[in-house]
Amino acid sequence: KILGKLADPKIQSPVFIKGLVDGDVQSGKTGNFNAVINRALDSGYKLIIVLSGIMDDLRSQTQARIDKDVIGDGKGVGLKQAFGHQGDESVFQVISITSEEADFNRSLAGGMPSLNQANIMVCKKNVSILKNILLWLKDNLPKGETKHSLPLLIIDDEADNASLNNEGHKGEKYASKINGHIRAIL
Repeated sequence: KILGKLADPKIQSPVFIKGLVDGDVQSGKTGNFNAVINRALDSGYKLIIVLSGIMDDLRSQTQARIDKDVIGDGKGVGLKQAFGHQGDESVFQVISITSEEADFNRSLAGGMPSLNQANIMVCKKNVSILKNILLWLKDNLPKGETKHSLPLLIIDDEADNASLNNEGHKGEKYASKINGHIRAIL
């Protein structure tokens, strides 16, 4: 039902859709969005960015769940048989750019996988982390292009003050740094 509200990743014209999932603490929101991520990847989304709040422990916790429920590197969904680059090559493997230990940084960006495959990253809502994503996306633009045309799904996992535009009272052209960076990624 949720995936039916997302844009078709194979459509050629740009589409921008926003949505909100609301739930109590420990009500299954993470499991729900991991299922949405899996279905989005199956449908053709190429880049998934999960914004996990401002604390490193929350980011690591979310990464661990995605490693188990989405990546399946020999555990969780990949327990019975390894797939992708680790086993059955006929089943594609989504590449996790981040890990439980490492958020997105410039050294990761240097050896980054291709945007021609499915990638996922779990990042803190931090000015320097979001700037690194912007620079990486800019560095990997096709020649002569100003924007990417790849299906992108961003999930903001934490309802916190970091995503909000705290400068909106100045007018629509103003944005707080984190909010502005999220807008620029979109």
